[in-house]
This record gives sequence, structure tokens and C-alpha cells, in this order.
Amino acid sequence: MFRYYDFMRLYNDKIESFSAFAESLSKNLLKVNPNKNPQATLKSLLLRTRHELIKNDRLHQQAGLEREQLENIIQWVERNGQ
Repeated sequence: MFRYYDFMRLYNDKIESFSAFAESLSKNLLKVNPNKNPQATLKSLLLRTRHELIKNDRLHQQAGLEREQLENIIQWVERNGQ
């Protein structure tokens, strides 16, 4: 039986994961000046997202299709963003 405690533990784990992901993206984004170079900002966000997907074991296992799509987007930005 799924209890309230189990639900809250899963909910808190998700919140912590989202917070860590957002913090990582934000810290990385501060290194790039978004007002000066939007293409570099986009590429930075995409690369950091890929890094987080690879770094997190659970996401790495569950996000196979998303990683592939992300790789395609990164390649497109690299080809067309210059």
C-alpha cells in the first residue's frame, strides 16, 4: 500500500532533483553573458543539460530518447549558430 510518507519522500526527492538541476544550469549560465551572445547562451544551456543528464544515473537510464534529441539539437546549433 502506497502511504503518505512514501508519496512525500518521492515528492521531496523530485523537488531536490529539480532544484539541483536548476542550480547547476543557473551557475553555468552566470559564466556566459546572455545579453552579449544569445547563441553562446543557448549552447551553454544545452551542453549543461546534457552534462546533467549524463551525470545523474537515474536520468541517464530514463532519458535515452531525450539525450539523443538533445545531441541533435546541439549539433544543429553548432552548425547553424555561427
